[in-house]
Amino acid sequence: MTHFSKILSILLLLIFIVALPTSFISVYASNRKPIIIASIDSLASIAREIAGEYAYVTTILPSGVEPHAFILRPDQALKFANADIFLLTGHFKFEETIIELYNNSGKYILTLDSDRKSYAGYNVTLLKIPGLNGFNIHGYWIYPFNALQIARALVDALIKVDPQNKDYYIKSLKIFEERVNEIIKIYQTIRETYKLNNSYVVIAFPAEEYFVKPLGVKILASLILGHGLTISGYELNNVRKMLLISKRKFIIASDIARLMGISTIIRELSQETNASIIYIDIIRARYSTYSELMTYNLGILNGVLASHYNIYSSSGRYVKVKNDLAFPLLILSITLLVISIFEFVIILRFRGVL
Repeated sequence: MTHFSKILSILLLLIFIVALPTSFISVYASNRKPIIIASIDSLASIAREIAGEYAYVTTILPSGVEPHAFILRPDQALKFANADIFLLTGHFKFEETIIELYNNSGKYILTLDSDRKSYAGYNVTLLKIPGLNGFNIHGYWIYPFNALQIARALVDALIKVDPQNKDYYIKSLKIFEERVNEIIKIYQTIRETYKLNNSYVVIAFPAEEYFVKPLGVKILASLILGHGLTISGYELNNVRKMLLISKRKFIIASDIARLMGISTIIRELSQETNASIIYIDIIRARYSTYSELMTYNLGILNGVLASHYNIYSSSGRYVKVKNDLAFPLLILSITLLVISIFEFVIILRFRGVL
């Protein structure tokens, strides 16, 4: 398989995931739809993918607000009194207000138990924070296996709240499992196509670790270690030196990191070391579902890698695509086309066409 056909196969997989229908079944909805309140939009994207039109899904965190700094007053939390299910990360301070207010209300509060490494009874994978000893609870929900476990916990709660549509939720979960498996295949294809096992990556914030983990890359450091905690100037200088001597390198920066005001440091580090920056979304689901969020992120990753890194061709030689203007422009055009298709599909869904 040529390097171009490998990249094309990645793009086709991205389109395939989004093209999968939301549901293959028809179920009569109950008179009252369950109400799911998610703390952040990327958790809500899992709920939207599972519940579809059979539940109302909304988000607590306002758009563009840094979640660690957000404060939810008890009087504000009272407006969520009609919720049936709360979908929380178990990490952000503002979620504690929800737990304190509704813990004994009979509502289903799904959240992380970091001590037991479980989400509402389902085991999840918690990685170690780069540079620290503790477990990383930042962005764990973006990791495909963890997203699937969250979806399973949600289905359990939905069946209890809305047993009439049990079959729908079970089949919806099966479809979600298929989509997550396709996402994992895309990860594998990207890793093999670009030979990422020998690549170095700097993450801006620990949450990005869960996005890069399936790529098999080596994380040099996280520029931010936690809320209000950054690496020292000495450590940053060491990261700079490592990137300078590395041939294959890039920086992953999420929307959380950008909200923390680290964009200037990221750009300077990129300029000084010639490391490419890949921007992804962790808390903001610019698309409707988790699958669309992840295929968007992977599409951005694939576009940058195809434009800036050597690709091992079937002839046994590295093809230097970085200095070939036509090839990167072609890859960029195809990537933009895929993103446009995502947007078109979402518009049709909102209009009820799909």
